[in-house]
Amino acid sequence: MNLTICAVGVVAALFGSALPASASIESGFTFGGGLYRNINPPGSAGTAILGINNQGEVAGQFQVGSTSEGFVEQGGIYNTVSFPGSALTVIQAINDSGVVTGNYLTSAPGPATFYGFIESAGVYHTISPPDPSNTSTFVSGVNQSGQVVGSFNNATGGSAFMYANGAYTTLNVAGAKYTSANAINDAGVVVGQWSLGGPNPNDSFTYSAGVYTMISRPGADYTSATAINDHGDIAGTFFNGSTATGFIKVGGVYTDISVPGATATYVNSLNEADSVTGYYFTSAGEGAFVETGGVYTMIAPPGLGSGIIPTSINDSGVVAGYFDFVPEPGAWALMLTGFGGLGLAMRSRRRQVALA
Repeated sequence: MNLTICAVGVVAALFGSALPASASIESGFTFGGGLYRNINPPGSAGTAILGINNQGEVAGQFQVGSTSEGFVEQGGIYNTVSFPGSALTVIQAINDSGVVTGNYLTSAPGPATFYGFIESAGVYHTISPPDPSNTSTFVSGVNQSGQVVGSFNNATGGSAFMYANGAYTTLNVAGAKYTSANAINDAGVVVGQWSLGGPNPNDSFTYSAGVYTMISRPGADYTSATAINDHGDIAGTFFNGSTATGFIKVGGVYTDISVPGATATYVNSLNEADSVTGYYFTSAGEGAFVETGGVYTMIAPPGLGSGIIPTSINDSGVVAGYFDFVPEPGAWALMLTGFGGLGLAMRSRRRQVALA
């Protein structure tokens, strides 16, 4: 399933400050079967992977100078994905057909504005719900049918939406100021969050065929549901005060996900086998994990620095994400040329655009 990571947040993480000459760089990674792969397109000065499909294709974005481009990688072959004429492109998700969806920032002239897009075989379509007060659109997920979900800012706060073949459905939880969609499964069931306008979401919901169902882990102050699989199982994080604990909901039963010894555990994604992945904090720092049936496997790529974010997990149990990578001494020149000496190939996707 596809995870929501705020596009603005990822861009800020990659571009928010200059890289220290002797410190670290954001690197993409995959982890499966006990094996790690670092994933960094040639020329990248920072990489974040936000999605992985069941074919093993990963998708995300990489820093190029002061901007970013999207990419899809499989087997060491990189395809750039850059919305034509945009100032930057961020890929949020990829389905098993290789259809990608994400966000782009418009370039001058005019005000900088985020729009969503969907791309298939080099053809791009803009996604922007036709609300006259829509100021920015953010896409979060896509299912195998090509249905896209996301959120947009408007005059009343913010609304969620579904998009398919040029048609939009706007989602608003009754009484909420903000409604956001995080993911969609292959049955077209949407999972998301809603808020009355405070600093935190009030709770979460699912939406299917016009029906909203509230998602609230019993006893929690608020619940943030981030992922849903094709069985309708839901995963995310709930909060009591400042304490965060992951959860998975199967049927009507909630099971807590808490890494032993952690002070906080966050769940980002789950697959069809109900394996979940996320990150945690202890008094010693931050780490990442995969949990299946109560068994926790820690994720620690070689060169791991101060932080790691696993963003997605496919049905084979392969996790993708990004981490703070500290190269060995003398390796910076290789890193800053995107591992060019390793013979990685870059193919640029055809740049066609069809505005929806």
